[in-house]
Amino acid sequence: MPDAIITSTASTFGTISGTFAADQSTITGTVSGIVPGTLSGSVGVPGPAGSPGAPGVGVPVGGTAGQYLQKIDGVDYNTDWVTLNLSGYALLSGADFTGRVTFPGIISDGFVSFSGVSINTTPADPTDKVDGDLWIYDDEGDSPSKFKVYLEGNTQNIATESYVGTNFATKISPVFTGDPRAPTPPSGDNDTSIATTAFVKAQGYAPLASPAFTGNPTAPTAALADNDTSIATTAFVQQELLSGTANARNLEVYVRNQTGSTIPAGAIVYINGATGNRPTITLAQANNDANSAQTFGFTKAAIANNGFGFVIVRGECEALDTSALTEGVQLYLSPTTAGAYTTTKPSAPQHLVYVGICVRAHPTQGVILVAVQNGYELEELHDVAIGTLANNDLLAYESSTDLWKNKTFSALGLLTSADAASTYLTSATAASTYQTISGMSSYLTTASAASTYFTIASAANKADLASPTFSGTPSLPTGTIAVTQTAGNNTTAVATTAFVTAAVPAFATATNVINDPTSTTLALNPSNIPFLLANGNYRNYCSLTINAISGSAGVTQFGPARELYTTSTSVAGRATWFSSSYAGDFANISSPSNARVINWSKRVWIFGVAILGRGSYLGNANTICRVNLGGRTSSATGNLTTKGIGFFKVGGTSTFVNLTVHNGTTLTNVATSVTVASDASVHYIIYSDGAGNVQLYLNGTLAASTTAGPTGDSTAGANIYEEQLESATSNGALSSMHVAGAGVYIQR
Repeated sequence: MPDAIITSTASTFGTISGTFAADQSTITGTVSGIVPGTLSGSVGVPGPAGSPGAPGVGVPVGGTAGQYLQKIDGVDYNTDWVTLNLSGYALLSGADFTGRVTFPGIISDGFVSFSGVSINTTPADPTDKVDGDLWIYDDEGDSPSKFKVYLEGNTQNIATESYVGTNFATKISPVFTGDPRAPTPPSGDNDTSIATTAFVKAQGYAPLASPAFTGNPTAPTAALADNDTSIATTAFVQQELLSGTANARNLEVYVRNQTGSTIPAGAIVYINGATGNRPTITLAQANNDANSAQTFGFTKAAIANNGFGFVIVRGECEALDTSALTEGVQLYLSPTTAGAYTTTKPSAPQHLVYVGICVRAHPTQGVILVAVQNGYELEELHDVAIGTLANNDLLAYESSTDLWKNKTFSALGLLTSADAASTYLTSATAASTYQTISGMSSYLTTASAASTYFTIASAANKADLASPTFSGTPSLPTGTIAVTQTAGNNTTAVATTAFVTAAVPAFATATNVINDPTSTTLALNPSNIPFLLANGNYRNYCSLTINAISGSAGVTQFGPARELYTTSTSVAGRATWFSSSYAGDFANISSPSNARVINWSKRVWIFGVAILGRGSYLGNANTICRVNLGGRTSSATGNLTTKGIGFFKVGGTSTFVNLTVHNGTTLTNVATSVTVASDASVHYIIYSDGAGNVQLYLNGTLAASTTAGPTGDSTAGANIYEEQLESATSNGALSSMHVAGAGVYIQR
């Protein structure tokens, strides 16, 4: 398009000049009004911009004061004049804010930053301020561009820092008072805005007081046996069910501990009082009635001082250390340790309280089945009435009251030993003092005693019925039955026919004690002694020529006596005198072909006198003196090993003489009550009856017996007779033994 110039005034175009493309003609003249038609072709280069505000340059016509130029749509340069609605915005001067007010530039410590703005740090009090005015106030005084924003309260005073700190909450961890309010954020807001009550309710949260939860709320699970205001979760309920609380596996009592210290779990307690409608407890102990009578259970868990907890009265006490117990063992309240149990059943004067049984032995998960059963005092039984007690009171039944009561001897018409001694023939006790007429009770009443016995006044010159001492020429009625003394008794006691027959059957009733024990035709007299000796195998060991010595031992023989002794307290030793029983010792003991075999089915005696320690040679627990017939196959120390009989004594003066026998299978040692003092001699006789019965007499008195003696032939080649002293290494005391008058008699 050729150059063209269009000049226009306010509403009309001026002169249009230029050349049109069609015919390159020139248009001149003045055009006014509306020129219809279409302008086509290219537009020439815009001219330079006009000065600001110049009419007709890029600004639509019209508009009023205060309007703003606004883009109408997306078309280039399409603008128009509009009036801006500022009703929802606050003015910078004298503004009244509504809704949520925010400030740009808030930093972490709560200050508003005004970049490049200097504000007076001590602003003057404006005269036109009203409630709700915002103040900008320097809080720190170190930066004129950092200020806190405060809201003016119901006062015309300047909001100083002290005023604000006293009456308003700080931004960091504020503490509100009264009924503070704030704008309610929109529902679903999730930033640092203050959540008002309206906002919280709108979100569906439960209130703190009496909340109504929805969904599946959770909470921490409380500890076992917890009993406070904690929320009980389903896990807590299951935990309590498994522990036996909620499903009635256990009978429990809620108690308080006021002992001054913690009572541990699994402690046995009793009720010692009450406080606050709850029983108080303390540790039980079976040492007296006060500490044990009210025992009622085990603590389920530890209970702190002044704390509350449960005591299991009946049921299972769990989570204990029962590793030292055996499952099934019965438990009792300990008499020595407060709050503890014992497996040993207490006996009087300790109090018996059964507390339960161990059903699981485990270091941490042990279980005790609690079943407390308190023992009772005699006077606690419902049919016993005990009054004031006196020594020797008896418990007697009283039919008029249907009760058992304590009564004295005199109230029951009974005699004490003192009463009987002052009235009747005396003795130690009423039960054994007086011989009844016809099976009378062991207890005496004054009436029965008076009708049965002689009084002292009427019994002058009469012997006591119990152990009487006769004088003159006493006699017994024919057929009188008396007490038979123990075999071997050698006192002034009366000998019954049974005693005589048992004690000396061979000499009192037999013609031939060895070969014909059933004959009763020949009485014993001195002329029969050679006959008896001739019909038996008798050997008197006046001297022995065979001995054995080892270690620190020695032997000496002088006359009919032999001595055995030790010479050192630090070396073991053995001293022995023995007979191997060659044919010259015993002829035809069992068979003519073997003189070293004893037939133990015959009667056998061994006898002699022994001194088991002389002077300082008493020995001790490490020395032993022995005399044996048979019992060994060769010389040795220690107990008998084959068929034989004998006696031994351990060194010292406080040990007892022992009977020793061996039946070929079993060794039997029977202790006596006889001790032998230093330098004291003891006369010994050992008798074997041929049926396995062996008796040891010491100093004429039966001291020991056994039925486990030997019978039948002994082992061939066995040592026949032996006197031996044995000493262990480091025996610590010298020992000796003397034997004289030794002999052996064997039935042929």
